Amino acid sequence: MESKKTILIIDDSPMNLRSMKLMLEDAFNVLPATSGSAGMLVINSAETIDLILLDIDMPAMSGFDFMSLLPTLLPEKARIPVICVTGIDATADFVAKTVSAGAVDYISKPVNKAVLEQKIAKVLDIPAKKTVLIIDDAPETLRQMRMLLKARYNPVPANSGEAALRMLRSEPFDLILLDIDMPNMSGFDFMRRLRSIPECSAIPVICVTGMEATVDFVSQTISAGMADYISKPVTQDVLEAKIDKIVQESPTI
Repeated sequence: MESKKTILIIDDSPMNLRSMKLMLEDAFNVLPATSGSAGMLVINSAETIDLILLDIDMPAMSGFDFMSLLPTLLPEKARIPVICVTGIDATADFVAKTVSAGAVDYISKPVNKAVLEQKIAKVLDIPAKKTVLIIDDAPETLRQMRMLLKARYNPVPANSGEAALRMLRSEPFDLILLDIDMPNMSGFDFMRRLRSIPECSAIPVICVTGMEATVDFVSQTISAGMADYISKPVTQDVLEAKIDKIVQESPTI
């Protein structure tokens, strides 16, 4: 079994450190540091560090100071890739400055888990987990589906069609698991809205339903643009098989 990659997170905010550690610790070895100088000590003592997530706006030693000092203080560790994590407005000048300082990429705060994992996967050349949006008005179903999916995917819950549409306009998703029988906006109503958003119209959707899967119902899901359906209660084997099938059939995912 391949060993986990090690990521050093340098941020002076304990809350930011905690948040990113929780996002990453299932898939990576995470080392936290609350300042640039503390980060230097960790780099010097650690056997291997594969990537550094570096806050820019820190007291005493800024992220730019850190990147400038690392090749001088620890030249043998200077090739560790750095992704800047910043709350500063990512203007063209700022991005150019991070690249000039030696960063390979940047992430804006607040940090989105799916975006973070995609950036890390690109830098470390590892397969990124697919991000699955789960839409269901039942909290227990959302909890269960997240538990079933979290080992292989990034599951993101939404408790209504309206909430999901807001998320879709600002976050990238590879697949949608959609409950049909929801108040205010049914699964079929959601599909009509989804297909009217050009950047989201190609996202595959699997219907997850407690309704009886009659011929008429299945025909209705196909007409609505859904790729497949799963009957409740959902089992992990069936759920993963359906998702794997969609991923294999959709080369863009």
